[in-house]
Amino acid sequence: MALQAIGNKIIILKEDEGDVVKESGIIVPDVVKQVDAEKAKVISVGTGSPTESANRQEPVVKEGQTVYVNRFAGQKIKFDGVEYVALTEEDILAIEV
Repeated sequence: MALQAIGNKIIILKEDEGDVVKESGIIVPDVVKQVDAEKAKVISVGTGSPTESANRQEPVVKEGQTVYVNRFAGQKIKFDGVEYVALTEEDILAIEV
């Protein structure tokens, strides 16, 4: 079984960077990092946003691409023990090329 995004939604899997251990031995938990954007892999892309002319605007992002998103964007989904995030294309800050 797999997840399929619908409409203008995009499902991503954020990379787990985990805690950072400084040279001094201090552990900096993932939740207190000062990075606002997180790296993620696009898992599924919906059909796109509806336009005023009843057509759909095709999404720019494609499945398998690596993107950067705001760390607080989207809605968390737990599926088969894995935590995914569903968001819209507007929440994506950049695409790795």
